Amino acid sequence: MGSGGREFKRSIGTAFVPSFTKSYLECRDKLGAAMRFQIRDAATLILALWAAPSVALAADETPPQCPGDGLAREPFVQSEATAKEIFLAIARARAAHNMKKYPVIQAKDEGDHWEVRQASKNPSPIFAHGVVTTIQGGGQFALHIDKCSGAISNAHFEK
Repeated sequence: MGSGGREFKRSIGTAFVPSFTKSYLECRDKLGAAMRFQIRDAATLILALWAAPSVALAADETPPQCPGDGLAREPFVQSEATAKEIFLAIARARAAHNMKKYPVIQAKDEGDHWEVRQASKNPSPIFAHGVVTTIQGGGQFALHIDKCSGAISNAHFEK
């Protein structure tokens, strides 16, 4: 019974371990891929914020006055390009399903913050007498990015 019992335990152990190991490895690989995706987007966001002060402003733009309360005295997000990069880093993680439907990223300067949103690449139709029909809503992702701190607020899907 001594060697027969060991042989029985060994055969049961090898029957169940591979399937457990396989599902463990699959879960580990999926989690690792998700973490790499989020780490890549976080790295993009950090790089965009780091590079922001070095981007020159247009001649007619004046940067907002930022408080000197521990933050940089210059805006972190000075340019439209930086605002779009930050938006893309977040949109890839939160609204990836919309990237094909609304591939155009628009950034509007609102003084102390950027208003950034997704848009369709198809222009609104113009009918006779200059009447323009616009489509409102549809689930585009949008958010505000504070120029001084880089803080993100008012993130929403438009209705």
